Amino acid sequence: MKSLLCTLFAILYFSLPLQAAGNYPGVIKNVNGSPTLFINGKRIFPMALRWLTGRHPGEKHFHTPDGVIEDFAGHGVKIVFCGTELGWRGIGKFDYSEIDRHIAKIIANKDVYIILSIDMRSMNYWFLKQFPDEQLILKKNGKLVPQPRVAGSYFSDKLRTHLGDALQRYIRHIEERNWASRVIGYQINWGQSNEWMPWSYNLADFNPHSLKALRTYLRKKYGNDVAKLRAAWKDDSVTFDNAEPPAKLVTYGDKDGFVIDPATGEKYPDCREVYRERITDTILYFTELAKKATKNRALIGLYAGQGYQWQKFGERISVSDSVDFGVSSSNYHNRGLNGVSLSQQLSMEAFRQNGKLYWHDVDSRTYLWPEGVYGLVEDVYSSIMCNRRDFGGAFTAGMGTTWFNLCLRRNIYRNRAIMKDISKLRAIASASIKSGCDFSSVAEVAVIYDCKSTLRTPYRSNAAQFTNYLKLGVPVEYFATEHLKFLLNRKSQFKVIILAGCTYLTADERACIQELRSGGRTVIFMYANGFAAENGFDIKQAEQLSGFTYNAFAVGADREVDITSPEWQKIFQKSFPLMGHLSPPSSARRVSVIPKNGDEVIGVSRVDGNAAFVMHKYSDHTTIQYPGSQIHPRIFRELIKAAGMKINYPYTDSTLQRCRNFISVTGGSGGRRQLFLPDTEVLYDIFSDRIIKPQNGIFEIVFLPYECKLLFSGKQTEAEKFRSIYQKEL
Repeated sequence: MKSLLCTLFAILYFSLPLQAAGNYPGVIKNVNGSPTLFINGKRIFPMALRWLTGRHPGEKHFHTPDGVIEDFAGHGVKIVFCGTELGWRGIGKFDYSEIDRHIAKIIANKDVYIILSIDMRSMNYWFLKQFPDEQLILKKNGKLVPQPRVAGSYFSDKLRTHLGDALQRYIRHIEERNWASRVIGYQINWGQSNEWMPWSYNLADFNPHSLKALRTYLRKKYGNDVAKLRAAWKDDSVTFDNAEPPAKLVTYGDKDGFVIDPATGEKYPDCREVYRERITDTILYFTELAKKATKNRALIGLYAGQGYQWQKFGERISVSDSVDFGVSSSNYHNRGLNGVSLSQQLSMEAFRQNGKLYWHDVDSRTYLWPEGVYGLVEDVYSSIMCNRRDFGGAFTAGMGTTWFNLCLRRNIYRNRAIMKDISKLRAIASASIKSGCDFSSVAEVAVIYDCKSTLRTPYRSNAAQFTNYLKLGVPVEYFATEHLKFLLNRKSQFKVIILAGCTYLTADERACIQELRSGGRTVIFMYANGFAAENGFDIKQAEQLSGFTYNAFAVGADREVDITSPEWQKIFQKSFPLMGHLSPPSSARRVSVIPKNGDEVIGVSRVDGNAAFVMHKYSDHTTIQYPGSQIHPRIFRELIKAAGMKINYPYTDSTLQRCRNFISVTGGSGGRRQLFLPDTEVLYDIFSDRIIKPQNGIFEIVFLPYECKLLFSGKQTEAEKFRSIYQKEL
């Protein structure tokens, strides 16, 4: 009875509509070039608990898994991403009692701060019933099929305006609570799984609002010239009055591969571009309203993960004053126990360089997740190792972490050993701040990828090539082509540039890449980068970029390359697989090089013997033409060595990620492993609590199978200082 009275008192107390209690305590400042979170003037490493909004079947109120807040807060994780809806019940009708009750449960723990993760799509079914013209409309078997349960069309101005009003009312309500100072930010969500991307219907909306937007875009792009539209779409019947998207906008390319010729396939990229711009407009519309509603005091962010990856985390978002942070979850490819720590939002530089905070959602899950669900791990040990690995990958990039309780039915972290280890991770993060650790990049390998190509080439189909780069044994940084300016500003740092999947390049992007061909760097051209532009496929474009002369595209796909160079035969086997390829237009498959003076032919096509794997050493740089879109890490290691770099970690069953002071290593088959670093450094193996000194630059590290190590790298005095502070934090 006493407990029940205390709960009722807390609900009443926390629901009182008082004036907001001062300014919001959360602030992001730039510290040593990295966005850094401060709460009440104290620097806090961004670590948080996160869960989805939801109810159990038959339950009236939002469900909070038992003990999840207490467990995380008790182990030092004081920030909670709390899922709510808008409390919008009708035109001019709002009910926040359930939201207040939900938040009251959380902040009953006095140490917790909240970021409200707002689902803008839920509970809007009444609106679509009242205004059926604002629904999403699909086309199935040639018939238009309204979708009254899918939160409406992105192109509905009426829905967006009403949602904007509801959002502002919601925020003003929160700010009037006496606990408003405990809310440090708002995350604005919309789209399937709150990812700003409606995966379930692939962006193919036949609502009249959507069709009008598409046709307006086409008129502008093609200068109201129907002949140009028909030539671009390869459709003699299309006009500016009847143009519509394909029934399913996500396509896997032509019948022969994944790449769509822009000269013959503009229908798909045109339609996607309309959605990309509308989604970006909608994001900024809501974030700007949220900033105004909080009088610029709260942090405002969005989910910038896999869904929005298709739309690009572009310049408009990353430079906007109304966006402070982004959230993204783990890449689903190879995320099991011996997998990699890789965000779905690959390039972090858009966040870092524009002063935005980034949170990496750890959703690899634990053994407590219900059976039969993707991502399941088998036991406590593997749950802990996956948590360590994902934390280490984000931590070494200076980015934040959220522990995602993705299951509504249970607390998937409620295990003493798992929570104790998360407490260690929190202590590591706190100690890194107090000891002044340096999170700046030491990567000398830059991987460039192209968002436009992932629009035409499904991102998931290329995921393997991104994970392979983490197994090179040296730290790697990713850059999207739209963020090449950040790479150019730091180009002296990088010795090797890898162009991965940059099929479609603009003139400006080509110019940036040409500028990178200098300074003694090695530039590796995977497949035929830049051979596509607005005027279609043209191999001459790829030749100008790489400096190689191509024998066009030979027919018949390469699967393996035969090594013909005697020097390289000593390193490689006589042949090796290409590990996948991107397909150019129908019936064209292979990239062949016509060798010229100075070219070193490393390998030839097994199909016809034409030069395929070729190197050319110029006076101030080296270029390499590789015929596939993926490459085995062992081969890359040899190319990196040839570029004059030292491999830190020589095991291709393991991954290495690092910054200046920290190294995160995921072990493979176990046993003693060697790490190669300068003699001036020592390592502190944090989890094993031991200082390791080098023997001729070699560090011996002992791994259990698939164990994840986090190592402090620096001088002896620095390592001892960090060790001392870490022990106190524990």
